[in-house]
Amino acid sequence: MTDSTDELVITQDAVDTIAGAYERAADELDDLADNFSRNYSRRPWGTLGSLLQLQQMYLDLAVGDEGSAVARLHEFADAARDLADWVRSTAADLLGVDAGTADSLAIHGTVSSPAE
Repeated sequence: MTDSTDELVITQDAVDTIAGAYERAADELDDLADNFSRNYSRRPWGTLGSLLQLQQMYLDLAVGDEGSAVARLHEFADAARDLADWVRSTAADLLGVDAGTADSLAIHGTVSSPAE
């Protein structure tokens, strides 16, 4: 967010909005993965061995443990949560520096410019 002078301004509301969007995206990705896993057809496609093998291959790609669509959706959700955590921690650091600077200025008074 910027102020009237186009300077970057970080507010807790802005941080909460950005981090909250990543957290909601993570939750939605997890829900999508869970729904996909539940809804993916597990009924046999027939009785032929080759059809059942093909079905198993697709099932592994959809809901298997590694590299499947469900596993990837959960990985994306984890990445979104990591981004939310990063936004919050980085903003906390920046807001802390701003608060420290403001406290220091209040204690020591403002510095006059050399022209004065």
